Amino acid sequence: MYLTACDARLASQAGRRFAGSWLGLMGLSIATGLGLVGLWGAAWRIFGDYGLLVMPATAAAIGLLVWPMRHGLASLARIVAGEDLANRAIVISVVSVVVTTSFVCLRPDWYRAEYAMPPAVAWLRPDAKIYRVLILMPVWGCWAMLIALQFCRPGEGTDAATRALAGGCGPAAAAACMAVPLAGSIVYMHYLGAGAQWTVPAVTVLAAIATGPILCRLAGGPTRSTLLAGNLLTQLVFLVTFLAFQ
Repeated sequence: MYLTACDARLASQAGRRFAGSWLGLMGLSIATGLGLVGLWGAAWRIFGDYGLLVMPATAAAIGLLVWPMRHGLASLARIVAGEDLANRAIVISVVSVVVTTSFVCLRPDWYRAEYAMPPAVAWLRPDAKIYRVLILMPVWGCWAMLIALQFCRPGEGTDAATRALAGGCGPAAAAACMAVPLAGSIVYMHYLGAGAQWTVPAVTVLAAIATGPILCRLAGGPTRSTLLAGNLLTQLVFLVTFLAFQ
């Protein structure tokens, strides 16, 4: 509900319901990544591989921006462009183009050699490198929401759901959640070399820490909108940084 429900429906819920939702958000983010993998794979199978994976990339971009990140995209446009509907439309269009184009640029890189993993856990590391990015993106975005609450404490304008989320997710929980995307990035990007293996997650961590306070300052405090916008921005930073090393 925190990710996808409309504001009116969210406001009608008791705030205390969201005190432990940080754990559910992490689980849903992992499920979102797996869903993007399934969507990309289905489109890949249907449309084939013609050098540029335009159709799978378009399907995954639509899947990301139309459902789990729909409110994040709208929130980002509102924070950046204010009440001007034309400028909001421009922001939404630019972000959509950046996501789709970045997805098109992803390559499976089947030929890249990697260290062997035990068969029991080898299935956790997809051979197609594209899938690794799709899995990690939503998880990094979710962590950006949790870490933002450690630097931007709820104020008078904070909605009840976000206030409860901040109360239930302290520094220890946020730090523990970082282990999931950080470990995933280190393992998944080993094939790119030590530079990329550490730089990509480092840049993403810095972006996640920076976007929260910046968006909160622009919007007047931490709210659901600022957290969702920071989620999307952090995903974009992770994606673009990965492409720089790909």
